Amino acid sequence: MNKQALKQLLKELSIDEKVGQLNMLGGSIYSEFSPERQSELLLKGQIGSMMFFDPKINNELQKKNLALSAHAIPILFCGDMLHGLRTIFPCPLGEDAAFDPALAEETNRFMALEGCALGAKWAFGPMCDIARDARWGRNIEGGGEDVYLAEEMSKAKVRGLQGKGKIDQNHMAATVKHFGGYSFLEEGCEYERVIASRYELETYAFPVYEAAIKEGALAVMSAFNDVEGVPCTANKALINDLLRKKWGFKGVVVSDYAAVAQLQSSHYVASAKEAVYESFKAGNDIDMESRLYVKYLPELVKEDRISEKELDAAVLRVLELKNKLGLFEHPYADETREGKALLTPAALAQAKKEALRSAVLLKNNGVLPLNPNSIISAEGPYFDSAIGQNGPWSYDNSLDHSITYKQALTRDFPLLKEGKGAEIVLYFAGIERDKAGEAASLSNLDLPLEQKEEIRSLIKAGKQVVLILTSARVLSLSEEEENCGAILDMWAPGIEGGEALSELLSGKEEPTGHTAMSFPRTASACPTYFNGFSSPRPNDDNNYFTTKWRDLPYGALYPFGYGLYYYPSKLLSLSVVAAKVALKEQIQLKVGIVNLSAKPVRRLIQIYGHKRSSMPLRPAKELYGFAWCELEPHETKEVGLAIPASRLAKTKDGIGFYVLSLGENSRDFSAEIMVEIGK
Repeated sequence: MNKQALKQLLKELSIDEKVGQLNMLGGSIYSEFSPERQSELLLKGQIGSMMFFDPKINNELQKKNLALSAHAIPILFCGDMLHGLRTIFPCPLGEDAAFDPALAEETNRFMALEGCALGAKWAFGPMCDIARDARWGRNIEGGGEDVYLAEEMSKAKVRGLQGKGKIDQNHMAATVKHFGGYSFLEEGCEYERVIASRYELETYAFPVYEAAIKEGALAVMSAFNDVEGVPCTANKALINDLLRKKWGFKGVVVSDYAAVAQLQSSHYVASAKEAVYESFKAGNDIDMESRLYVKYLPELVKEDRISEKELDAAVLRVLELKNKLGLFEHPYADETREGKALLTPAALAQAKKEALRSAVLLKNNGVLPLNPNSIISAEGPYFDSAIGQNGPWSYDNSLDHSITYKQALTRDFPLLKEGKGAEIVLYFAGIERDKAGEAASLSNLDLPLEQKEEIRSLIKAGKQVVLILTSARVLSLSEEEENCGAILDMWAPGIEGGEALSELLSGKEEPTGHTAMSFPRTASACPTYFNGFSSPRPNDDNNYFTTKWRDLPYGALYPFGYGLYYYPSKLLSLSVVAAKVALKEQIQLKVGIVNLSAKPVRRLIQIYGHKRSSMPLRPAKELYGFAWCELEPHETKEVGLAIPASRLAKTKDGIGFYVLSLGENSRDFSAEIMVEIGK
């Protein structure tokens, strides 16, 4: 349908029908509404979109909708898709640890394929909130702690979900969420107020949303939180001024779940009607599950507080989204695809590959890799837990297809026995699925006490403990770091987690993941992140009056970018082709690296840096570039990296001198150089 036809359709709609396009319901329509009430809503055209994944059930409702509504506008089915629907992939924070946007793009392509097979055409992702405070449970959904990595991962996920060009039957709309600054919550506590200056948000948070939007995301979800005292749901400065006017976003903005109604519970407005007014005037096109737009928008239009022209603009954006998704031509899901497009061999292979690439080796005293013929024991609550491996935002109808650690290891390690009888004990620790994700803020980031006591008992008995961690979030592991022989973080590795772990423990594959978020030493030290502003008195353990804790080592236990390997290699050198470049040019770097082992290896090169002096302040360290290289046994190689000068300077106001550092991670550097960026 062309734009002229859409505008003609818009003209033919009544006010109630227009408002209906802005009404999003959940699966509650099936549980809360009688068939008669469903028919009444459909007859009035008051279900514009709905959160539900089931092609058969959705088709039945769609058929009823098209038969009853006067203008036969299809319902748009949508929902959360964070790391899979049937094929469950590693949680996003684990996916980030692979430092591989192309891998994430391919994973999201498979997620879109399965989502379409289940009858949906709109995904509520990627989450583009920068990781900040480890106590916040939703860090597991985003792109990590660093702005550049989060930008690249978010853009990749948009490409994977939407494809290239016109959206076809295998792709769907992506949603940038949660706009904006949702992760800067006080004490990391879910739904609390945000404590961040506008400058901090412009430095850390806003660039990630903007990058995903400029990549072509078709929708944006406003956040629950406030910014400078104004809830994002009602924040004109954010939605109308920044998002639409400055960034030029033309797509649909949807509220978060029941967020319109929550303007009243947060005491921002005195009534539900005023909540609708503030939300709509701020730029929220769609009301998700507050069910208030349908109740009060017609009144507000009748009272001329909201003009019909404003209403038409919002409705047209929704109609254009449906048109881009091909709903007018293809309103029904192909029910035959459910049996063909889910849990395919290709999707399972991708899930395994990502689980392998995302695993992070946090410690190793040489006990790993294991000899498959070694006598080893296995103990702990996550040895045989498909629920734990699949993690938050996964669906239980995938559990029967999940390969647990126990299934894979008992098959591949013939001498492995459950219990603690062997000298080497694999201890499978972690946290419950509902201890990560939304509404899962934690004040204590240690492993559960019973697990800590079991590990202590094993250590006391003289066992060599290999800690296998299954946790979608970062934890405080100071005691385990001191006492365990090895720590391998599998995150929530998904449906193929068992297969991946078996290959990693045997040495068939080497862990190559690197942390995308800093691990704090304790929850009380949060927020802990590598890219803060410089202190006027930087940490110096030999100087009393510098930034430090008196009762705790300063900084992260495992910083951003941290990850060990089985086999030795060494970063040798960092050089620059031209020490001065223009803002529009690229900084050409050369990195020397050597493989010191007799094995072929894959290594991550990380380039960090900072501006030598900056008014106002800039982050003391930022990730400016990264690249993977493969090395044959004992090979020495020079790797080239090209980094746009604009990535450092941003604008002409940022020209000047920059220090670039070659690092194993964001803390440990082996070389540095100076470059100048001019006009």
